[in-house]
Amino acid sequence: MAFVEIRNLVKQFGEFKAVNGLDMDVNKGEIFGLLGLNGAGKSTTMRCMLTLIKPTSGTITYSGQSIDEHRAAILRNIGCFVDRPDHYNYLSAIANLNLSARLYGCYPQKKEMLEMLELVGLKGKENQKVKSFSQGMKQRLGIAATLMHNPELVILDEPTNGLDPQGIIDLRNLVLKLKEEMGKTVILSSHILSEIEMIADSMVIVHRGKNIAQGKVSELLSDKEIVMTVETDNAEALAAWVTSAGMGFAVAATLPGQLTLKAARAQLPELHRVLSASDIRIYNINTRRKLEDLFLTLTHSDDQPVLAR
Repeated sequence: MAFVEIRNLVKQFGEFKAVNGLDMDVNKGEIFGLLGLNGAGKSTTMRCMLTLIKPTSGTITYSGQSIDEHRAAILRNIGCFVDRPDHYNYLSAIANLNLSARLYGCYPQKKEMLEMLELVGLKGKENQKVKSFSQGMKQRLGIAATLMHNPELVILDEPTNGLDPQGIIDLRNLVLKLKEEMGKTVILSSHILSEIEMIADSMVIVHRGKNIAQGKVSELLSDKEIVMTVETDNAEALAAWVTSAGMGFAVAATLPGQLTLKAARAQLPELHRVLSASDIRIYNINTRRKLEDLFLTLTHSDDQPVLAR
């Protein structure tokens, strides 16, 4: 049984379905990436998970317990910030932590709060007012606030928003520490796909409110299946040529000037031979198997993509 299980989740705003039959499974102790274009339904899904908004239909369970039936007990075991962390800017960092903990019924000692600030890289900043903090410092303080009541699950919505490169690296290391040193389960959304590729154990790609791919990152990015992007004058004609070869190569996308194919790694030599045998001009062939390639291939079209699984 998954630690977090979502089944057929729907959230409708008038005629618009922000989430449209989403399924998702998160295992305990993993970092789980929630990916999608802007407007794909990521934040809406997280808000439903936290009961900030009520789903139109569907079920959300934590360790087999429905969030509808055990809301208070479940939420006490979750730390989160959605969109961005909110703080009292006129208060110090430690005062903000103290208030956050009390909202969960916790009354931490000063030593505990200082240790938490050190964990997130804010040692020595405990008495500094938050209004003077950089965006990265506010993000770190937001994570510290989510951890003060020692939750099992941490949910972070776009935690790298507004961070400089060093801040992104620091946050990446902090998320890894939450899992590896503190045993937390972490769900995070991000528009920086390379970050998810580096730290997530599993992921789901959401497009137009639907789950179009989910699994272990290592499996989804396995080099046993290669996405090949071919730059050409006539993508449609080249797609017809490849298909007529009868070798089982899958045409994943046809765009102006670009053909995307899917093949097993062992098929690549034969696929190169088929491509070179055509009379159609080819300018470049790219066979990288990065998360960005998978993501763009899956979300390029309104139709159900070839790679969905």
